[in-house]
Amino acid sequence: MSVLCITGTSTDVGKTVTTAAVATVAAAAG
Repeated sequence: MSVLCITGTSTDVGKTVTTAAVATVAAAAG
């Protein structure tokens, strides 16, 4: 997750990647 944060959430791509990662983690966590 930290790597994605470093990638940057200030850009649309960064937000999309981060959101997708968070959704994946949330789904995996149940």
